Amino acid sequence: MKKRYLSVAIGLIIVAVITIFGNICKINKVEVEFEKEPVFVDAVEIFENSKIKMGSSILSLNENVVKKNVMESYEENLIAVTDIVRVFPNKIIIYCVEHTPMVAVNVKGENGVYAIADGDFQLDKKVAKEEVDLSSLILIEGVEVDDTYNTSTFQIINKVFKAFEEEGLDYNAQAKFISTLTFGVGSLTIVTRDGNTLNVDYSSTDVAESVKSEYQNYLNVSQF
Repeated sequence: MKKRYLSVAIGLIIVAVITIFGNICKINKVEVEFEKEPVFVDAVEIFENSKIKMGSSILSLNENVVKKNVMESYEENLIAVTDIVRVFPNKIIIYCVEHTPMVAVNVKGENGVYAIADGDFQLDKKVAKEEVDLSSLILIEGVEVDDTYNTSTFQIINKVFKAFEEEGLDYNAQAKFISTLTFGVGSLTIVTRDGNTLNVDYSSTDVAESVKSEYQNYLNVSQF
């Protein structure tokens, strides 16, 4: 008999704890963190698209549904949700990456069509030539994109962008700095928006070091 009462008491305690914990762990704050400062979206918009209900239980949150809600709200892979974290008892953090348009490159086999991509070639967008804004995008010449950016050529170009980033130019700043990037055999030519030329060797030297050397030379010359 005593064991029965003890079991009932333990059961009631467990139910009480779950009830109290459930009441405490209700979502009352949602934060959105971007890898880099976004250009086209903001935290409020991401929250609204997440469809997270304030006051709902943090325990019942389905991260996969939230991720799907956000990413499917944007075309062409503009926004990627990299992580969703529950901070007990009542906060959710959504980590996002915005794939901001940065470059334009000819699409192979589609005359007059350009692919628009970000610096990491994750954005998936196509537009007609007349819709390309070359005042805000870097025109890539000497190469065309087929059905994927996962080629050695675009990997080299991405290393160039990463090297400029290490020099203090984020992707947005690079689009304002570079007018065209022409891919050639063993080297590529970068023409800046002020008319200067940088030649980057990728055949016999480290790509990043070549970029940094050329950029430093540019800065030294531009000071005079």
